Amino acid sequence: MVKRRGKPVLSEQCPEVAPATDAALQPRAERLAAIRRAVEAGEYDSEELLAKAFDRMLQRYQSGLAAD
Repeated sequence: MVKRRGKPVLSEQCPEVAPATDAALQPRAERLAAIRRAVEAGEYDSEELLAKAFDRMLQRYQSGLAAD
C-alpha cells in the first residue's frame, strides 16, 4: 500500500511502484507476522520492551514540550 496525498493506494492501483513497494514491504510483513505470533503466545512482553517503549514515549513527550 502506498500513500498519496494522505490516502492509501493499493499497489494494484499504482503499478509503477508495485514491484519496489511489495519487495520492500516483504521483510516488514514477515517481522510483523512473527511479532503477532509471539503476542498471541504470550511471549512478546518483557521488561526490556516496556522500558524501550516508555523511553520512546518520554522522548516524544519531552520533544513536544521543547517545541513550544
